[in-house]
Amino acid sequence: MNKYKERPQCVLHVMHMSETKKFNALGIIGIIGAILMIAGVFVSWLDVSMSGLGQTFTESYSGIDIYSGNIISNLDIGFDDITSYYYAPIVALACGIISIIATIVSTVYCKGNVGKVMGAIALILAIVALILGFLYYGDVEKYQFSESFLGISASLTIGYGLWIVIAGAIITVIGGIIDIAKKTD
Repeated sequence: MNKYKERPQCVLHVMHMSETKKFNALGIIGIIGAILMIAGVFVSWLDVSMSGLGQTFTESYSGIDIYSGNIISNLDIGFDDITSYYYAPIVALACGIISIIATIVSTVYCKGNVGKVMGAIALILAIVALILGFLYYGDVEKYQFSESFLGISASLTIGYGLWIVIAGAIITVIGGIIDIAKKTD
């Protein structure tokens, strides 16, 4: 009689290269777009500069600065005076974070309709960020100026962070469309 009971053996399954076809390589497009949407919030959305009489004053305000409601130094102007869409950067950040999660899920887990649903979520959120970005641009564009008078110059311009968010949203829209259009197994 065998006093040692046989134990079931654990089997290690090694994934074969042919099993990786479930990975959606085109989903990387949506991930890149979502990363751009997130990164764009942390760089300049508004640039203010003044110079004259040997003095130069230049400040750049990130999307986070604009959302937090800081006042433009030395001008006593609040961001809510310039735009009623001061919340656009935080919405873009939230849309970017949720979109990156959705695009990662749709890229890695491609079974059934999960990828399509996640692609649709990323697509809708990117469109929201895109629309708010253009509304912000339209609002701030009214206040853009670059003037020079008696040796004193001043300017208020839209920063490149907004354009990074808009580009990221467009790329995420493309990634969402790719996720929705792909064939399911």
